[in-house]
Amino acid sequence: MGYAVAPHHSGVYPVHLQLYDAWKKVWGIKVTSTEEYPHLKPARFRRGFIHSGISISIFMTHLSNYGNDRLGLYTFKSLVMFVKTWTNLKMQTLPPIPLAQKYFSLFPSERDPLWQDPCEDKRHKDIWSKEKTCDRFPKLLVIGPQKTDYYFEKSANYFDSELAAQRAAALLPKAKIITILINPADRAYSWYQHQRAHDDPVALKYSFHEVITAARDAPIKLRVLQNRCLVPGWYAVHLERWLNHYHSSQVVCFSCTKW
Repeated sequence: MGYAVAPHHSGVYPVHLQLYDAWKKVWGIKVTSTEEYPHLKPARFRRGFIHSGISISIFMTHLSNYGNDRLGLYTFKSLVMFVKTWTNLKMQTLPPIPLAQKYFSLFPSERDPLWQDPCEDKRHKDIWSKEKTCDRFPKLLVIGPQKTDYYFEKSANYFDSELAAQRAAALLPKAKIITILINPADRAYSWYQHQRAHDDPVALKYSFHEVITAARDAPIKLRVLQNRCLVPGWYAVHLERWLNHYHSSQVVCFSCTKW
């Protein structure tokens, strides 16, 4: 049926690459299910993801388990009939692969994995490969934005990303977050000069004033440069996103200049 259940869901999450490869190459598995991702509790926060072409949904069907149980089909059939008779619920189901396709059509944002540190959960840690260790993850993130780190520069693209804060908090919930900010006008001009230094034809064609004052009907490439100059400087917007995922005591902002 293209469906598999891993014992105790090891190999489903945290991901064991060898099992995923075997599932695909040997058995042609296209879908599985998990109760482990991304957190065990509370159950309402569980979600699915797609990894290496295999869909992982939250539906705990366990068809292969109950299919070998002589009472399994009778039990489920009786349960469905009981619920339909005594409630107003209209129960429906699908085979595993169409069920997973339906799930991700309802929740398309869940297709991308949201990795967390397996060592944050004892049950995950117990099934994590013995070759893995829990001391290799960073405890400090410098998130940018671009052209503000005159002293050092790390992953500046994290700062204004729509997804970075959520993913970082899932993987490194206890990390300290550092961002170095300068006057947003200085940051915008620095990015403009950065693009000129890299022979960006738009930056070479237009002055900085023309870039930041471009109207909405301006050429698309000019608007793209304008956004890269201005949007990362919306400090309050981006910091609020990080503070939605990290406690304020974990987030430190430094200013390179007084403004």
